[in-house]
Amino acid sequence: MIILVVGATGQLGSELVQSGALEPHTVLQAVRSEAGEVKALDVTDPEALAAFFCAHKIDLVINATGYTAVDRAESDHEGAFLLNAQAVANLADVCAQHDCVLIHFSTDYVFDGKQKTPYVESSPTCPVSVYGQSKLAGERLLAERLDKFIILRVSWLFGANGHNFVKTMLKLAKTGNVVRVVNDQKGAPTGVRSVASAVARIICHDSFGKDSFPWGVYHLPSLPAVTWFQFAGVVFDQALELELLPKAVKVVPISSEDYPTPVKRPENSVLASELIADAFGIAPSCWKTDLRGMLQALKVQNQHVKN
Repeated sequence: MIILVVGATGQLGSELVQSGALEPHTVLQAVRSEAGEVKALDVTDPEALAAFFCAHKIDLVINATGYTAVDRAESDHEGAFLLNAQAVANLADVCAQHDCVLIHFSTDYVFDGKQKTPYVESSPTCPVSVYGQSKLAGERLLAERLDKFIILRVSWLFGANGHNFVKTMLKLAKTGNVVRVVNDQKGAPTGVRSVASAVARIICHDSFGKDSFPWGVYHLPSLPAVTWFQFAGVVFDQALELELLPKAVKVVPISSEDYPTPVKRPENSVLASELIADAFGIAPSCWKTDLRGMLQALKVQNQHVKN
């Protein structure tokens, strides 16, 4: 099988490519600007997509690109919808024309966070941010255009590459002894390593690519569910153990009101895991294990820089 990974150098895309999750398949890497083995592909340009697919025989597209700046999206509606919605529609159209499967990633932010229990795939969507609205629009445009697709909703992603909450916390810890973190928003941190593993499990399914395959939307959560404050506490504990921090950091819980942002975040964005477990036997991962792996990778990177 020939797999095209779009956004191959990003936080999730790089893990998919470098982890070996897609072996033994042939993997094509694409980003907007060509770099070495990574091909140039602008997914917002339908003509560029058409030309790329005519030049390459592709069986599966994994779309790991997207507009992820949640706060900036509030003032950049056009940019968010271009990448999170229109580009997804473009990919769906070209996949339909070439009988190609598409795996796409969405977010817990398609929900408003008012539900007290974990969200299932059929829970009513009601995004409260431009970012969430653009991701939901992408989901709908994809489902309208293509039969053979998988949408994986993931939350609070982190990995050794790219920008994420873990790296922000480590940076803050090095500039002060006290870090204040929101304690009234609950979700599930998810390591990109476990996302890549889940994708590998899905594409090796006996009926993958066939009409009988259980196509559709799935939640891919990890355990345990925590607040941002609780997540930060584990980050600092593990980082101190691994000597990534010179000293302990005091974490102070605050409310969302005490930390105003351009975007209101869901109070509860915990995702239920039963559907993906039933379909593919994928159990929720332990994000603490993925976090340790990420921090160990960062430690190795730091050692290489020093040497």
